[in-house]
Amino acid sequence: MKHEIHPAPYNGIPSELKRVLIGAREPEPVTTFPQRSFVDLTDTQNGLAVLNKGLPEYEITGNENTIALTLIRSVGWLARSDLKDRIGDAGPEIYTPGAQVLRGLAFEYAVYPHKGNWETGKVHQAAAGFNTVLVIKTDNHSGALKDHSLENSAGLALSSEKNCLKVTAVKRSEDGSSIIIRCFNPSEMRRKGTIRSGFELMSAAYARLDETEKESIPVTGQHDFDLEAKPKEILTLKIRAKKRTISGGNHSPAEMIPQDQYAGKPDFSGYPSMPLVEKKDVDREKKRYKSLQNKLEKSNIRREAVIAEIGKEGETASRLSELQSREREVSTLTRTSLEALLSIMFTQNRLDNLKEDNTRKQSDELKNKLREIGLELNIARIRKRTDDYLVDYFNQNSGE
Repeated sequence: MKHEIHPAPYNGIPSELKRVLIGAREPEPVTTFPQRSFVDLTDTQNGLAVLNKGLPEYEITGNENTIALTLIRSVGWLARSDLKDRIGDAGPEIYTPGAQVLRGLAFEYAVYPHKGNWETGKVHQAAAGFNTVLVIKTDNHSGALKDHSLENSAGLALSSEKNCLKVTAVKRSEDGSSIIIRCFNPSEMRRKGTIRSGFELMSAAYARLDETEKESIPVTGQHDFDLEAKPKEILTLKIRAKKRTISGGNHSPAEMIPQDQYAGKPDFSGYPSMPLVEKKDVDREKKRYKSLQNKLEKSNIRREAVIAEIGKEGETASRLSELQSREREVSTLTRTSLEALLSIMFTQNRLDNLKEDNTRKQSDELKNKLREIGLELNIARIRKRTDDYLVDYFNQNSGE
């Protein structure tokens, strides 16, 4: 997937509709994007790629030439109201200590400079090699293996023009009769490829995601068939092969070659772990809830004062906009107070579950209370969003 370093702003959307679609909360497009096994920054003449294992997010920062790779998402809150790329909240402000992943972590990635773009520089192939796990299946025997040909193994191999096509999954079909291969063409060009099998092939076909066949593929030489993928196309292939019995001896299953992935890396076992939840966390949330309740009480008093002024002669029109602002203030504090109350309950329950005599279960009383508050919170969030739109309407039409 190709992305611009600076995504285009939200243009072409009427201002009234834009405020509804993006909630007036994300004024500019986000600059972080997902990726699967690599990110490449190139000017088409030269490029630099970062290959990763399981780290699926990146961003281009600095002077348009710095690749930032997300190593881990580790947060202590379900949402916050102080995010740098969003105005206002992005969800309930509830404490989630379990999401902090408080333990030693090791990450592995590689830097790959190259000529040309990602395709001519074979970045895709390098990333595939970096992520490949080597598996070898063999019979019990003495000495070295003499025949390494594919026909004498249980293997499958895909070759393609410029080695472009990439396999993403190999599995047994849901009905158990076939082998399913899923691959895709990441390039902008139509690409041809060949599947070779160590089994004798009975049939091959293009298939749908539900594994039903849609077009047969001729099998050549009992072990091969050709395929073709359109630009950016995902293919599902369904093949049937003759089962082969290996005779004689006790045969061990396939074994993965052991690799010490953490050789030479820091040993985190000696680092003391931080406690997941402490009493001070519960106390902090109780303090936050009390503060919000005090603000809510004062906000209700201010709203009632505005309502009283509206009934006076000549004050109605001038007070409507102020009243709506007070309504939004009340709905905002109501919602955040309920979120803080839920946060107290979740945090206290987590603290209780850390005791040795606890089975980590929620009582029926707690479940019912959480359900009750959750319903109140949903209503409060709807009211808060409605008040946001109404205040925005009054602001946009204040001169009319």
